[in-house]
Parts: sequence; C-alpha cells; structure tokens
Amino acid sequence: LFTLSNPSQINEFFEAIPGKENRLWKGKDDLSAEIWLENDGDALAVKLSVLDDIHVPLKKDRRDDGDLIQVAVSLPDGGNLQKFNFEMPVSRKGNISNYETRVPWSRLGAVRGRLPDAVVFAVLLEDDDGLGRECAMEIAPSMSLK
Repeated sequence: LFTLSNPSQINEFFEAIPGKENRLWKGKDDLSAEIWLENDGDALAVKLSVLDDIHVPLKKDRRDDGDLIQVAVSLPDGGNLQKFNFEMPVSRKGNISNYETRVPWSRLGAVRGRLPDAVVFAVLLEDDDGLGRECAMEIAPSMSLK
C-alpha cells in the first residue's frame, strides 16, 4: 500500500498568487489516494482509491481540464515503460473514486515464468475542482509522466 496524503507530496499551482488562496490544497479530504500493486499471476494489478471532494471528469476535447490520474510502470532492469491515464472511475461513492486496471507482465517485457521481484512505478494526480487544475500529488516524480 502506498499513500498520497502528505503536504510534502503536493505541488501547488497557485501558491504565490494573491486572490487564489481558495484554490490551494485543503488537506487529504481535498485530494489524497491509496495505491495498491499486486501480482495476480499473469498481470500486475493496479488499484487506486482517490479521495476528492469535487470530482471533475476529463473532457475528451480538452485533455488539460478535469481531474487527471496517470500511472507509469516499468521493470527495474529497464523493461518497457507503460503509462496509463485513468479517465473514467470504475466506481464513485461519495467522495471516493476507485480505479482499477491489469497490466499483462508480457506488456512490461517480463518473460513468462520469470516474473520480477519488484517494479518501478510512479503515480501522478492532478486536481481540478471546476476552475482548472490547481494542484498535483505524485509518487516518484523523477519518472516523467506528462
């Protein structure tokens, strides 16, 4: 289990702009996440549970508007970097959106029967409460996701 809920994981887009204080991160109820990675035999299962007070779906014609979730996964020995955008929540109940996908090990460059002991991964969340994106949270920012 990995979590995104710490103020040190926030990148504010409006921190130094007077009059934009209402767009600053307000705590884990504004945006936070729990992330699970699991080997289910044939694939890597990736699950995210995102707490977001105001969910704004991505707009198909405007990819820069709406909440954005990106996940990048690679094998430690330089396997194929795979990046995924989660555009539609599998389910939303209250303020929680649950996302889930499976990445076949073969797509990551793993040889069947010789699965890796570890994976390299990054997660990026960008929050839009209706006025455009206002902050981002990420795990492993050195893996370029954008």
